[in-house]
Amino acid sequence: MPMRLFLFLLLLLLPVCFSFIVTLPGTLDGTLHGSTGLTRLNLFDFFKEKSKEGVIQLGNIAKGDFVSVGNYISQENEILSSRLSTIFSQTQMGADLMRVFTGEGGTEEMLHGLRDVLLKADMGTEASDEVIEEVRAVAKAAEGKVKPEKLTALVRSRLISILTSPSPFASLAFSTSPDTPTVHLVMGSNGMGKTTTIGKLSRRLTSGPRDSKVLLAACDTYRAGATSQLAVWAERAGVEVYAAEDVARANCAPGEGPEEEAVRKVGPSTVLFKALEKAKRENFDVVIVDTSGRLSNNQQLNKELIKIKSVVPKVLSGTSAHETLLVVDASQGAQAVESARRWSADVGVTSLALTKLDGTAKGGAVVAI
Repeated sequence: MPMRLFLFLLLLLLPVCFSFIVTLPGTLDGTLHGSTGLTRLNLFDFFKEKSKEGVIQLGNIAKGDFVSVGNYISQENEILSSRLSTIFSQTQMGADLMRVFTGEGGTEEMLHGLRDVLLKADMGTEASDEVIEEVRAVAKAAEGKVKPEKLTALVRSRLISILTSPSPFASLAFSTSPDTPTVHLVMGSNGMGKTTTIGKLSRRLTSGPRDSKVLLAACDTYRAGATSQLAVWAERAGVEVYAAEDVARANCAPGEGPEEEAVRKVGPSTVLFKALEKAKRENFDVVIVDTSGRLSNNQQLNKELIKIKSVVPKVLSGTSAHETLLVVDASQGAQAVESARRWSADVGVTSLALTKLDGTAKGGAVVAI
């Protein structure tokens, strides 16, 4: 197939695929919910309709009518942009922004309202000031004659740029040596969702393109039921768990099980040390370390985290943990920012996992962090 024809086919397919995805916020039975009410559309009919349009545009390509093809692509992209704007406007923050930008006050009053919206979304003063200054510059250059939709789009793009700014931490780090397993240390306060996050991450690592062999190190040796909870997620993800009981069992006579007192005496650092040895010996690709929940101002437990991290280079010949992942509840707000700041200073945080976004939480704290 000629390269020019291939590129045009690709351009044709992209808007079709995007429009399909954006148009499916409804139920799985083919019921689509639009802003003007309820519309029923069988998915087969949808693809049939788009296929007809594609055939027409292929005919235009064959005839050399690239103007019609270009117009079709532009039209589909405009539809996509409109739908994305509609989706954003239907969120609480999008609605609040439109209310602020359509107000009758002056520029400063509008910016004051914008600050309230951003702070209400837990985005913090620093990130809010960045957005406000950019909006102020645009409004000043246009002498206040800027469409509300344009300002809303500006805020949205600025927030996206903060979250996607280039950095060495744009994605999780993995070991580049085939002889050294990747180590991800997971930490956070009680009830943040650390164990659930570990289970989901394990599933993605084993079922995704990496197809990794994953070992979970159960280093939460304090909370009752922590190991059994981790074992449930390990079974779901099809991965193995190494816990204090395994350490104690290694010291027992053949055929005998460990006593409860012996299991209780095994500390988290010992569990990690033995888990890393097992990972090296049995060629595991990734070791995910579950730690006990703690508050960021608990210095004693923070020292324990530092001790746990120090175990990694001892076993892996100088290689430190590849990630220190902080799990943050989306509803925490300013408390999440303070926790991240304290742990980053004491332990070192390289990545964030934002949990519990299926409720009413806004999750704006991740922008502030």
